[in-house]
Amino acid sequence: MSSNFLSSINQTIGDNMRFVRDFQANPEKYARQSSGSSGSSSSQITDDWSQMLNPIIMLMMFQMMMKIMTQLGVGLPQGNYVPVTEPWGGNVHNNTGGNPSITQNPAVQYFENRFQTLLEADPDAEEIPWGNEEIEKLRGEIAEGKLTLTQVGQALMYELDKTSPENLPAVGKTIAALMESGELNIVPFLQNDYLSQLDEDRRALLLSAVELSGLRLEDGQPNSRFVAFLLENLSRENPNKADQPYTQALVRQFMQDFYDVHGRDPSTPVGSTLAQIISLTGITTDDEGQLVFP
Repeated sequence: MSSNFLSSINQTIGDNMRFVRDFQANPEKYARQSSGSSGSSSSQITDDWSQMLNPIIMLMMFQMMMKIMTQLGVGLPQGNYVPVTEPWGGNVHNNTGGNPSITQNPAVQYFENRFQTLLEADPDAEEIPWGNEEIEKLRGEIAEGKLTLTQVGQALMYELDKTSPENLPAVGKTIAALMESGELNIVPFLQNDYLSQLDEDRRALLLSAVELSGLRLEDGQPNSRFVAFLLENLSRENPNKADQPYTQALVRQFMQDFYDVHGRDPSTPVGSTLAQIISLTGITTDDEGQLVFP
């Protein structure tokens, strides 16, 4: 990796650490006075800022890293369903260049077998029954080494695109559950090349699954990979925005839907994270509460 990139990251870390040290030494300098808080004590100011400090610095770091990576041409990969952190393998629809067929993926076979078994139990059902017990069965297969998260992720991408309508709710529930637990990297699902191949109703199902999981993991921590993806795609400096209509549409709809629910109360954990994303990316709101994107 470029030494300039590492130097920039180190400088950013140093700048943030100097801010932290200065804040700890002089918390009153950063207090925002208002009619209802003019008598706040120094300890109260410290407590209030401590609750917000970590997510703020985290989001600042993500934004700075994305800017530097874009300048160096190291930005998020596009197309071929390539994720940020896991090697998922070849393109689901174009298995050329020696990539094995997606149907040979054991996770695809697992889903197909479970879907068929549940459908045979009730052939007239509009959707197969797929609750927490099915997701725990899937986790059991992963824990026993029969499936890997890489295989499961690629299989879910395939099933979201190709499975029968009665199986789609099961796919959506699984995506939401594994995203919320941090087991599933949602970023490959949000790439423009993949989204463009999905039918409109399947893109809507994916959006619903992402919104069901949200910005935070089930342990209360922000979903850092998803937050970084949002920051990169909402950034003014993103040179590829015009070439990513499906990604941009999904990202903006997610932000508007979450703002409608959480944007009025930035004191909540989700509201605070959302407010920082909005602030860092330069999003504003109009008189009707609609987000205005840069």
